[in-house]
Amino acid sequence: MLGVDRHFRIAGELQRTFPDLPMVGTGYSWLQKYSINAGARNLAERNIRFLGIGRGALAYPDFAADAMEKGDLDERRVCKTLTFCTYLMRQKNHPLGQFPTGCPPFDKEGYGEIMKEARASQRDSPRSEPAPLPRSVR
Repeated sequence: MLGVDRHFRIAGELQRTFPDLPMVGTGYSWLQKYSINAGARNLAERNIRFLGIGRGALAYPDFAADAMEKGDLDERRVCKTLTFCTYLMRQKNHPLGQFPTGCPPFDKEGYGEIMKEARASQRDSPRSEPAPLPRSVR
């Protein structure tokens, strides 16, 4: 939460310092179901001009439609910040520079084999410091 607070404060300071430069607020995925509430407040207080939902969009691609239509997010579908998506992005020894990424916990069928391949390539990698596995995988 300290990191989220830091993101919010710094984005607000930058937006006020450079009012003509649109700032994107970040860190919202960590707030899970409450991300849109925090984003709405930051927008209303003119701390940011855009709300950025990064990894949260991987887990819940239609979050914006639900927010607009229902005014709320489905808690079962929001990103749980388990870091599997960033784990896949850090596996640079893939021929394309990283593995395809998405939300493995919410799409086990689509990402089960990709996670196995990423783990195997991490074990076989000659790199001196492999990217760490998310805590829940260790």
